[in-house]
Amino acid sequence: MNPILIDGKSIAEKIINRVKKAIAKMPKPPKLAFIMVGNNPASEIYVAKKIAACKLCGINAKKIHLSYGCDQKKIAESIISLNLNPNVDAIMLQLPLPSYLEPEGLINKIDPLKDVECLTYANFGKALFKEFNEKEIYPVTALAVYEVLKYLKEDIRGKNIVVIGKSNIAGKPTAELLLKLGATVTVCHSQTKNLSTYTKKAEIIVSAVGKRNLITARSIKNGAIIIDVGIERIGEKIYGDVEFNKALKKVKAITPVPGGVGPITVAKLMENVLKIYKKRQNTNS
Repeated sequence: MNPILIDGKSIAEKIINRVKKAIAKMPKPPKLAFIMVGNNPASEIYVAKKIAACKLCGINAKKIHLSYGCDQKKIAESIISLNLNPNVDAIMLQLPLPSYLEPEGLINKIDPLKDVECLTYANFGKALFKEFNEKEIYPVTALAVYEVLKYLKEDIRGKNIVVIGKSNIAGKPTAELLLKLGATVTVCHSQTKNLSTYTKKAEIIVSAVGKRNLITARSIKNGAIIIDVGIERIGEKIYGDVEFNKALKKVKAITPVPGGVGPITVAKLMENVLKIYKKRQNTNS
C-alpha cells in the first residue's frame, strides 16, 4: 500500500492565496484582533503563526496581550471595547485561558458579527442547526478536516467515522459537520472504554486530543484514513495523537504532525475573517 501523506502546507497555501486575491480587491483590508492572556508558550507560537498568515493575506492584525492575573472583568472590557470599535472586523480570544478564568462567559462577550471562530452560543448554535454552507463561518478545525477530505476527493456519505475528542473547538463541531455531510459518526472521549474497539472499525479517524501515541497502529483498520488534529509538545518536539511511522504502513492516507491539519486551520481562520468582513460590509452599506 502506498499511503497518501497529506501536505497541509500546500493545501493551506492555496487557501491563503485565494484569500489574498479577494482582499486585494477590497476597498480596505479587514482587521483581526487577538486577545491573549498570560504567557503560554504554545499560545505565543500559535498567535505568531496567525499574525504571519494575516500579513500574507493582507489582513491587519492587532494583538492585545493581557498579563496573567488580570480578572474576568478586565478581559470582558477589552472584548467589549473591540466590539464597539468600527475598525475591528473580527475578534479572537486565544485559548486555552489560564485555569482561573471562565472561557465561555468571555467568548460570549464577543459580538457574533465579529466572532471569527464561530464559538459564541449564537453562532455555534446556528452552525449546528443549519445546513452546512461553505460561504458561512464555521469552527475552523472542522473546516480544516473538511478541506482534507475534499483534497482526498473522499465521499463520506455512509462512511464509518470515529471522532476522538469532544471539545467545542475541535471534536464537537467536527463531528457535527461530518454528520451534516452524511457520515455515520461515533464520538469517543476520555470516558470511552476500550477505545480501540471503535477505531479498529473506523474507515476514517479524526483524533483531536493532544496525547502522543493515543492511537497505535494496531488499533487502526487497514486502509483507513487518519486525520490527526492532536498536538502534544514534548521538549522541542511536536507529536500528534497517532503512532505515525507505524501507522503509515497500513493507512490509505494520513496527516502528519506538524505540517498537516495545523496550517490548514490557520488558513481557514483567514478565510473566516474574509467572510465576516464581507458580511459586515454588506450590513453597514
